[in-house]
Amino acid sequence: MSAFYSEDKYVESKARTAVIIIASFIIMLCAGSVYAWSVFVNPLIREYNFTTTDTQMVFGFILALFAVAMLFGNFPERKWGPRITSIMGSFFFTAGYLTASLSGGRLWLITTGLGVLSGIGMALGYIPVLTSLNMWLPKYKGLATGIAASGFGGGAILMSYIAESLLQKGMAVLDVFKWLGIILGSLFFLASLFLTRPRWESDAIKRQKLQFSYLEILKDRRYWVLFYTVFAAAFSGLFVTGNLKPLGISFGVSKTSAALGIGIMSIGNAIGRLTWGQLFDMIGARASILISIISVVTLPVIMLFTMHSDTSFIVLVLLFGFCFGADVTLYAANVASVWGVRKLGIIYPMVFLAYGISAIAGPVVGGMFYDLTGSYNSAMIVSSIVCFTAFVVYGLLMPAPVKERIKKSDY
Repeated sequence: MSAFYSEDKYVESKARTAVIIIASFIIMLCAGSVYAWSVFVNPLIREYNFTTTDTQMVFGFILALFAVAMLFGNFPERKWGPRITSIMGSFFFTAGYLTASLSGGRLWLITTGLGVLSGIGMALGYIPVLTSLNMWLPKYKGLATGIAASGFGGGAILMSYIAESLLQKGMAVLDVFKWLGIILGSLFFLASLFLTRPRWESDAIKRQKLQFSYLEILKDRRYWVLFYTVFAAAFSGLFVTGNLKPLGISFGVSKTSAALGIGIMSIGNAIGRLTWGQLFDMIGARASILISIISVVTLPVIMLFTMHSDTSFIVLVLLFGFCFGADVTLYAANVASVWGVRKLGIIYPMVFLAYGISAIAGPVVGGMFYDLTGSYNSAMIVSSIVCFTAFVVYGLLMPAPVKERIKKSDY
């Protein structure tokens, strides 16, 4: 069988590459299930008297710990490889949901289980998938990160389908956590068994010591521009994601459509991440990132004035998911193109830490505004303003890109 990609004497088949892509996608589906969090907002408020702010703090903490854990995910990945690292992630992920199911509704224990344990598990799955896919598809950084990110973005479809089905049957929210841990954790584990690096990369990593200086990165203006841009651009997207179901209901959308919106947004998000990855490969980082940011700036404002029917809600949520899908895809691809694929697993988590900060800020600000005013209107305006600053910062301060070339040292 002809090779999809070869390096020197090594040849890998298309079938082997396809297996890696499918396994990677499944892992990302499980890890990205967190984006269906708004399914649990009303049940937690109803069954355990949580405030909206409480529920968004849990959601924000999950993504924040996920971002922090990614800083350390590269070390086991480089030492033990993607398979062992991802298997470890599946254990942490499952343990987190089982811990939440045994919490008795205590906020701190739900946060510990879903935030700390499942957050670590998500990171230990995300990093090996992201780095190994870029190694398997080194000429197509946008496509590689798009495949990984689309799985992560589409995870909410799987989560919302399972969770909504169980909740509609009258199952308590903590029991839903238990079954999600068992079902998604098993899929996570089984897919992890198929992860591996290309043989040329395995040999190269054994032979070479990665030259890297954290201080050098922290002195690089491009890092700080990307850090702030990720924070501000994600602020708006995560505010909408974390509050989506109650946000729709507050605008008069039916409960059925509000719940359906979670899956619809995930479909848009997954398609968007693949599409934005392709766009990155076609027009480059600067143009694709600026287009994506301005789309996420304008959509919340449009939603504010037009989202008053089930049809408009579904259409706008689909568009918003598509545009927000650029957030993870483009910045990971930008890091890989600037610093090289072998440093992606180290530098991208440093950039992604900004995503973790916005994961707390965006949803929690939205929840606080709603608790104080009974409306999401002010939060939607604030989220667009914050996101617009990302457009200004990236457009004015990000250095013009040099012509990208694939070199062995970049892998």
